[in-house]
Amino acid sequence: MSLTEIKPYPATVQVNCIDSTFPAEAVFQSEAKKLQQVQFKPGEQVTFEPF
Repeated sequence: MSLTEIKPYPATVQVNCIDSTFPAEAVFQSEAKKLQQVQFKPGEQVTFEPF
């Protein structure tokens, strides 16, 4: 498979399980940065609030 054949896929970050003492947005940004460091490219943030 070549790099041009790679398709996007969904991934979830359950921020309240990572650190419930920080705002969800801050945890998401921190996790997105970690993904970028290993060459993932987060594209969109969708919340499941109020669920």
